[in-house]
Amino acid sequence: MNAYKTNLTIPAGTLETAQVKKIIKLERGTIHQLEVGFPPGCAALAHVSISDRLRQFSPNNEGEYWAWDEYNLVYDPSYKLDDTPFEVVISGWNEDVRNQHIITVRLMVAPKVTVAVSGLTDLLFRQVPNQIGRAIGAAGQNVADRMAPFITSGKLASNIAIIDRLARKNGR
Repeated sequence: MNAYKTNLTIPAGTLETAQVKKIIKLERGTIHQLEVGFPPGCAALAHVSISDRLRQFSPNNEGEYWAWDEYNLVYDPSYKLDDTPFEVVISGWNEDVRNQHIITVRLMVAPKVTVAVSGLTDLLFRQVPNQIGRAIGAAGQNVADRMAPFITSGKLASNIAIIDRLARKNGR
């Protein structure tokens, strides 16, 4: 899991229509922990939301904001970052006309694990039938030849072949 942290400084009197924004570049994966820290003195006048450029995901209801005083919000949004760019936008505004406020945001991202599928076709079409043939002995010497039409027919073979081509193309 990878950790990210940033501070969003919201100047005094920042209007909701002219929010301060900060981008955090992440990686493909899932946000499993999100922390938004409001220091003492905010008096629920500093407001923060987090989006992925296209839609707001914290808080979940669009157009709403987190706003507290001396409080650390910590939760697991289980938010998937599947599309580039892998980044989030922290936005904030401040009703306090005298004081700026600094809000701390921390994210824990579990990288997406990609499974290597190169060789899957070989495994399904050659190795498995050959293992079965060896397991049942001399009477099953031609098992691989007899099984091939069943394994290679229909959607299974087509999908496996596509996955295998993509894996080879991407060097996996």
